[in-house]
Amino acid sequence: MARLLLVRHGSTALQVAGRYCGHTDVPLSTEGLRQAECLRERLSDEGIAAAYSSDLCRAMATASIVVERRNMNVTPVAELREINFGLFEGRTFREIEADYPDAARFWSADRGGPAFPEGESITALVARVEIVMAKLKGPSPNDTVLVVAHKGPLSVLICLLLGMDPLEWWRLSLDCGSLSLIETYANSAVIRLLNDVCHLEPRTGR
Repeated sequence: MARLLLVRHGSTALQVAGRYCGHTDVPLSTEGLRQAECLRERLSDEGIAAAYSSDLCRAMATASIVVERRNMNVTPVAELREINFGLFEGRTFREIEADYPDAARFWSADRGGPAFPEGESITALVARVEIVMAKLKGPSPNDTVLVVAHKGPLSVLICLLLGMDPLEWWRLSLDCGSLSLIETYANSAVIRLLNDVCHLEPRTGR
């Protein structure tokens, strides 16, 4: 049995402002750094054998903080990047609606619709994550592996691991700084945690 620790990176200023942030390479905010430190403490007792991360700095910074007290490196994986929103990058949904009256079709019911203008389609994202699936087979089947990425690719990865339609990725809610845990077996997988953020709650001292 392998254990996959799936972490969504800490928050950024663009996300707090409600702006789409896919391939745009923005750093963690102060709150995002705190979330990464909370994850480090939460996972301090985990025997992590390998760490993979999206190569975007908000994910790499999160992963580096989580493993900074361990004698290990984080392997950057470009395929774990968030979807490329193209011309929608850095804009709010209201701004997108104003400039693209038919914007809703990019979030169409079938979720596999057209690519974002000058960006990617959901099906292209799924194809990238399928490549990641093969890379995750590298460590021993009994290892615990850390994967730090973004909402889109992590949701698709969870769907693929559980045998769900990856185009249903949007049904999964993953908050910044959250932890999900999946145990994988030869031909199946079991989800033990999904979008767990209890480590981010303020300490009461009680």
